[in-house]
Amino acid sequence: MSARPWRRSRTSQSGQMVPLLALMLAVLTGFAGLTVDLAHEFSQKRIGQTAVDAAALAGTTQWGNEQSMGGVIQSPPSAYNDAAVAAAHDYIAADGFPTVWYTSPPSGGCYTNNGVQFTEIFFSAGWTGTCANPTSFQTELTVNIPPLSYAGSTTPKNCDSTLKPPGYPDNCVQVVVTQKVTNYIMQVFGFNSETLTTFATGYSNPSSSSSVPLPSPYAVQLYQKDSLNNLQNPVGDCNAPYQCFNEGAVPARPDLGCQGPDSNNCPTLLAGAQATIEGVDSQAVTPGTTTHDAAAMSNGDIVANQQLTFCDAYGFDEVTPSQNKPTCNNNPRVGDLGW
Repeated sequence: MSARPWRRSRTSQSGQMVPLLALMLAVLTGFAGLTVDLAHEFSQKRIGQTAVDAAALAGTTQWGNEQSMGGVIQSPPSAYNDAAVAAAHDYIAADGFPTVWYTSPPSGGCYTNNGVQFTEIFFSAGWTGTCANPTSFQTELTVNIPPLSYAGSTTPKNCDSTLKPPGYPDNCVQVVVTQKVTNYIMQVFGFNSETLTTFATGYSNPSSSSSVPLPSPYAVQLYQKDSLNNLQNPVGDCNAPYQCFNEGAVPARPDLGCQGPDSNNCPTLLAGAQATIEGVDSQAVTPGTTTHDAAAMSNGDIVANQQLTFCDAYGFDEVTPSQNKPTCNNNPRVGDLGW
């Protein structure tokens, strides 16, 4: 009996390739779906961020306009239908995230107002469930005054009361939008949608006068000159015959810049032992204290020896001689940056 040589069947080889090709196709489809849907989610998150930015700005502006006096706001809104909340709600809707406005104070956890924390939650039409556990919604809008802490968000310094100098939480309007984004291809693998959340917080800085815009009331910007033709010197080096300020020598001039062909030792600003800033809300503040938020920017040295008052650019900080303080000229003085 002769032995017959064994041969591999071509049919069995081709049959083994079918599941392998199917597996490769599934993997490639998964990667393609992940790429397409991630790009879509990134685009939707960017749209959501633009919407909350605009809504926070609108709500903050309206919140500041509602105040009868400038400065620190002491409490959140008193009503569910406050105009600042309505402004944030309407701007979100205008940017493609409509939610249902309440005609009466909402219940079930959608509205919290204890005089310290104001929170109101809105949903798109057709939603079900409770505010704590909502279902069947496309958009959820939350307005907080003062801001709350969320994973992935940060509290602006102007809104953080734990800092020194502290921020003013009740001056701040926080807008949070949660949207459900439907996947295109990943639905095949059971991932029907993703939930995206975007945050924005605005800081309201109300003026004490209705006829004045709302600039930052405590801000001073100074530049040290190194020549008559260079009013803004980002480097800070003075060329001859102008001398930079020498910290080891006694200042000779209180000028706001090293201007003129002389060798006097001149700081960018020679101030007093206690420099105060009077803002558009008529409050005099001292930089570095824990009672007010003051800002000063200079590319040169500031020396304090005697009391000095910075008048705000809008001229609403006149001081009477009886108060034994400098009297500011109330003519408008607006710098290059608009304040």
